[in-house]
Amino acid sequence: MNIFLISSLLLLLAARPSQARITKRVLQETQKLTATPTPTEVIPVTDISVNPDLVCNYEIMRSFGFSGHPTPKSTPHKYCPSISDNCCTAEDAEAAFITWNTDTRFKLERYYQIFNYAIKYLFGYTPEGFLLARKFSVEPTLECKRAANDYLSMNLNPRISMHIMSRINAALVNISNIRKGFYCSICDARVQSSFKDFFATTNLKTFTELYYSKEFCLTLVENTIESSFYMVSYVYRYLNNVVTLMNCQTGGVESPQIDLKSTVAEDVKNCFFFKNKYFFFFCQKYCNQFNLVKVSPVMDGDIYQLRKFVDFFVKYRKEAFEYPKNNLFADGVTYEENFLVDLYPEVLRDFVFFRASAQQSVFLDQYSTEVVVVGGMNPIPSTVSSKFELTLFGWAAVVRSVVAALVAINLVV
Repeated sequence: MNIFLISSLLLLLAARPSQARITKRVLQETQKLTATPTPTEVIPVTDISVNPDLVCNYEIMRSFGFSGHPTPKSTPHKYCPSISDNCCTAEDAEAAFITWNTDTRFKLERYYQIFNYAIKYLFGYTPEGFLLARKFSVEPTLECKRAANDYLSMNLNPRISMHIMSRINAALVNISNIRKGFYCSICDARVQSSFKDFFATTNLKTFTELYYSKEFCLTLVENTIESSFYMVSYVYRYLNNVVTLMNCQTGGVESPQIDLKSTVAEDVKNCFFFKNKYFFFFCQKYCNQFNLVKVSPVMDGDIYQLRKFVDFFVKYRKEAFEYPKNNLFADGVTYEENFLVDLYPEVLRDFVFFRASAQQSVFLDQYSTEVVVVGGMNPIPSTVSSKFELTLFGWAAVVRSVVAALVAINLVV
């Protein structure tokens, strides 16, 4: 019996872990609990205020239907990857995206399409204008002769016409990139901070004025001034002359014209010629033409001015031109004509791209604008890589039609 008890005790002792093994195990577990976590174990918190110096502008967000945050967050904006100080909630982002795809996008696309088709249709008749100018340059009628000689002095051969069209369309792409990032700029605390100055003032003039930064003006000029210069110095001049020559051909008296000596035209020319030496002095007035929420004709294209010329060409081109379908940029002309006639009235109804909500307290479409040397708003950085899609004209089709025209008249070597 004693031998049996002794054997049992020995087996139990062998099965229990030694004190040393227990101590070692406890130490290992303690080290795991007290060890410094590795970087991969740290979970970042993103929904926090990222800049204590910035606050969100509630008036702006409410006016466009957003609820927003009181202070900016580092939470990414789903459709605006360039924003680092986000004042909008995830619900605001979705609301903006819905508004964009059901209303705003349609207005922008239609406006730029109408302008593009109008320019292609009108400016594509430069070869026919040349034939009329050559004919009436030797006529005794003073008005016809003056228009003919001025037309010939512009030297609008197909190469130059194609270059002008390419610069106009490039400018439209640049300005549309700013437009499609509007809802991004409204959510960006750094842009919103530029609104607070005129909300805090009692000066009535300042209360209805929006200030742009010099940096914004520099980018705006770089992206659009060449196109604006070609419009006021070539396209409008061409239209005035060719209308006179068409009347000389048909005996008509209807004569739409554009004022080439307007202050806006002078602002464009001064900025174009003197931007490198006296930028702020000569380009400030040009940049003041930009409106954040509605059409800026000098940059977005003035479809209102072009409408009267479209109507005139549709009515008289067959009677006035030797080859009424001889158009550099419009293949067959008929489609472009029908497009313009059908859609022009619809686009002319509303020149405000971004309508505020029913709760609006900020009427940006009624604000005057001014560029300032220090401070001011620059909405462009927040619009980079905006996911608010916008479909513009098919420039490739224009290039193909121009190349075909050049080949036809043996100007391509």
